[in-house]
Amino acid sequence: MITDIIMPVSDGVTTIKNIQTGFPSVKIIAMSGGGVINKGDGYLEAAKYINHIKHVLQKPFSSEQLLQAINELLRKRTLPCPASL
Repeated sequence: MITDIIMPVSDGVTTIKNIQTGFPSVKIIAMSGGGVINKGDGYLEAAKYINHIKHVLQKPFSSEQLLQAINELLRKRTLPCPASL
C-alpha cells in the first residue's frame, strides 16, 4: 500500500494502523511533505515507528525513488507455500 501521511479526511497514521489491524501482512510505503496536522505533531516521525512501514518517502521524491521502494518490497515478498501436493 502507498499512502500519504497527511490527508484531508483521515491522517495516514490512523489509516496505516487500520490497515495493519485488518491486513497485517500488507507492506506499506508512506510519503509526506513534512507538514503537520496539529502544532507539535510530527506525523512523519510517528509513521517511522509503525511496525509495517518499510519506506517513508519525503516529498518531493522522484519516480525512481518510488520504484526502488516498490521493487525492494517485491523482492522481500514471501509467497505462501502450497498445503501439500
